[in-house]
Amino acid sequence: MSYEESVSEVGRHLALLLAESDAVPATEVDNALGGRESVLRLLDTLAERGGLGHSGVAVNATPEQVAGDPVGLMNSARRRMGRLPDADSHARLAAEPTSRVGALWLGLHRHAVAAREQIIGTTGETPTPKVTGLRDGPLKHWSHVADGAAILGAVVELDRPLIEALRADGRAGTTRDGSRTEAYKVLLDTHSAGVGLAVAGARTLAAAGPLPDPEPLRPARIRPAAVRTRKSQREGHRRLAALLREIQGLRPEEYRAILAHHVATVVAAAELVTNPVHAKILSEHAAGLEPLDRALSRTASLEPGDGRAFAQAQELTRFVSAELTGARLEDVGLTVLRALPETSRSLAQALERDRPTWLVAGATEADKYLWVRADVMACRQADADALITAPKAMAVPASELTMLAMAGAPVPPDPIPGYLADARLIPPRETLAGPLGGAPTLERPVQPGLTLTDHVHAAKSKAAARGADAERG
Repeated sequence: MSYEESVSEVGRHLALLLAESDAVPATEVDNALGGRESVLRLLDTLAERGGLGHSGVAVNATPEQVAGDPVGLMNSARRRMGRLPDADSHARLAAEPTSRVGALWLGLHRHAVAAREQIIGTTGETPTPKVTGLRDGPLKHWSHVADGAAILGAVVELDRPLIEALRADGRAGTTRDGSRTEAYKVLLDTHSAGVGLAVAGARTLAAAGPLPDPEPLRPARIRPAAVRTRKSQREGHRRLAALLREIQGLRPEEYRAILAHHVATVVAAAELVTNPVHAKILSEHAAGLEPLDRALSRTASLEPGDGRAFAQAQELTRFVSAELTGARLEDVGLTVLRALPETSRSLAQALERDRPTWLVAGATEADKYLWVRADVMACRQADADALITAPKAMAVPASELTMLAMAGAPVPPDPIPGYLADARLIPPRETLAGPLGGAPTLERPVQPGLTLTDHVHAAKSKAAARGADAERG
């Protein structure tokens, strides 16, 4: 999952926990404390990378400076919160919940861990000066501040049911086991430290201006789609073409596997269509790929590869081939024919893109192959022709294929609106807006790293400069 997917799930789980009426069972208290700690660790990592704005207010700050820096005040309060480092155990990732509330806390823990790992995977385990010093880095965005403030506010609110659960479990008093009272003390200290007020000020400031979705920390990857119906078959063909365009560095053996499934799909489609012209086009297309397969068998690559395109081609083959022994619906074959131009074009472009990085056996010395880059064409002429001309020829009949395919049954409207990655993920600032409440009343600075005091001084300076210009005019 991406960071955006994980943090969206964090917000959703927090909102569900805030709306939960059942108490935290005694058997789930430790899992809930682990979820709380993992969320706070996520916010720590986000703050280290600049994602929560100003780092904090100075110890000797004046009341005016404190009032002018709600975001810094929130971060200072967050750092003073008591922590339970032993509660955030990765062993809890495999724990089994015993109640609905427990399932929500464990889900929160897992998604918080995943979100933190995504941040670390993007920026590194230890933030370097180059990362933290970026003025407009991937995390330097008011939307991240709003998300972080909403998440922290939800954690503070959820401390109340956790305190009650600890009391009900007999873990509120002093016992011989000191660890049993540590969690209770930490939650009480947080509850009385005014963190909620600091969070409310930061949320109000962050929401005082537009909060568009920032760029993803990592580009969303297209995932193969399961093909079980004719609707998902159309999506599967689109995803195969998109994956071939997206993935760079496919290995020759991967292309051979993709081609083998593609040929099997096309041959099965040729048996399903009733128009002999359509069947001939499909059969000739499948037969024309044989020289390319032979050429690919004599090439190699040092690239790591990517199995997503193969997985999608395999899904399509299974579905279309199963139709031969099922209802034999012609529309399944026609769908393959309609998708053939785009699939062929994408496959040809991918081959043209990746071929220069491959190796071919150019000569022998002492009974050993000497591998050279394929772009110098030190290979057999037949292989060279197949690697160069076959991909180009695959894209030639696109317009003809489209016209013939459209002559069959009319294409039904597609109910699947593009790729799943295109769907907007609801961020925590929106998911938690209802449960936490709050109305923006402040004018926020342009950048999260500026305080209100800096912002006011800058505004006054600009106003004074405009007045001076007007007087000179």
